[in-house]
Amino acid sequence: ILSMEKFEIVYLSSLLKEKAGDFIQSELKKYGYPDLKMAHGDIFHALFEAGELSAKEIAGRTRRSKSTVSELVDRLVKLGYVCKKPDPADARGVKISLTEKAIAFETVFRKISEELSQRILSAVGPKELEVAEKVMRKLTSSF
Repeated sequence: ILSMEKFEIVYLSSLLKEKAGDFIQSELKKYGYPDLKMAHGDIFHALFEAGELSAKEIAGRTRRSKSTVSELVDRLVKLGYVCKKPDPADARGVKISLTEKAIAFETVFRKISEELSQRILSAVGPKELEVAEKVMRKLTSSF
């Protein structure tokens, strides 16, 4: 039986997330957005792509729980980046959309994303990255 003792995949994936998070936080601060967190990135990405979504739709796109998405969205509402309005197709539903403040942030969001991508691609080539992503997808789907 093969033991996980000699493998560091969980530690290394956690370390990568921490280091990427530190980089993102540092960049957000540098560009004047210290109130945002790495966790908000998925929400912004989904809304920049779609424009307006329900919390359930955001949860599906980000692979996060609806309650996590709701917490993140509530924080973004308080910070003035998104707003909620009634969903005309669902009397109990709410649609989430970007404010002008968020639209102004999109350029910085894309710049930080590109800088992060370049940093990753400077460490490993596209083929290695493709293999790593394939392996990480397999590993995450096993939980």
